[in-house]
Amino acid sequence: MSVRKKAPRDKIDAADAAYRMFRENRAKGMRIELGQAVSGGNFGQKITNMNLKTKLGSVMAFLAVLLLVIGVMGIRGMGQASDGLRDVYQRHTLGLADVTNINRTMLRNRILTEGSLIDPVPETVTKNFEEMKGNIAFITKTAEDYKARIGDPEEKRIFDRFTVDRAAFVKEGLLATMELLKAGDIEGARTNFFEKTEPLNTKATTHVQALRQYHVEGSKRSFEESVTSYQATRNLAIGVIVAGLLLAAAAAVLLIRVITRPLEQLSRSSTTSARESMATMWTPRATTRSANCCRVWKSCRPNWASMSRRPSGYPTKTCASRSRWTMCQPA
Repeated sequence: MSVRKKAPRDKIDAADAAYRMFRENRAKGMRIELGQAVSGGNFGQKITNMNLKTKLGSVMAFLAVLLLVIGVMGIRGMGQASDGLRDVYQRHTLGLADVTNINRTMLRNRILTEGSLIDPVPETVTKNFEEMKGNIAFITKTAEDYKARIGDPEEKRIFDRFTVDRAAFVKEGLLATMELLKAGDIEGARTNFFEKTEPLNTKATTHVQALRQYHVEGSKRSFEESVTSYQATRNLAIGVIVAGLLLAAAAAVLLIRVITRPLEQLSRSSTTSARESMATMWTPRATTRSANCCRVWKSCRPNWASMSRRPSGYPTKTCASRSRWTMCQPA
């Protein structure tokens, strides 16, 4: 059974104006909710208008994007750590090893020169000279390998100075001293050693120490950068996780609200309609119908004992005008 009641004139006019706006495509940002035109322009109302499938899909998509962001940050952090370790190994660890080998070999050449000056016999001088030439070739090759890995202007500047001073140290110091020894000019060799070989060795060794210090500080700097990058990535990941959890909780609460609110509105609307229907069912249509019911009621002799179990105003079977009682029933 469908029960309706006539709406007031002001509501009829308001509904007519609202529906006219929809028919004329002028209801921008408006929607019909429970028979009423309401605003639907803000974000929360737009979410409310989405169906359940779209809402659940949006929440799952948001969580998937959040997991993707966290995964990308983790991979990026691991990539940065790997790049930092590679930089430390290729630029500083290998560079420091080459500088150490160069410094050790230069020291060995100096020892060979001093040994030849102490024992200037031809056999010793020739043996030390051959070993010295091999060491010089080893230093040259190591320096070339080192130069191929240079990537910093400061490092290149130090290496270029070392190259120049080492060339002078080898040519004017070591080789000149050994040539004098091979020629038998021991005093000249000693003079050349103390006046040229030692000062040139000191200059070249100074640059070697500068390169070593550069690599030590570079390794420390790379380590500190890696730690800083790790801490920044860790803090950002923690922030994203916390923000994701908060947003997921807010999305869950919002999803529950947008699901339960229409049900609550439907329940309230049904309750109101039921109450209005019950009030309408027991109200006579017009004054003439009320008068007819009263006349029929007077002509009946109801059983008052059984009336307590029946609806108020409904006669028992003892009513002689039962067929006329239907006049009192509401439409």
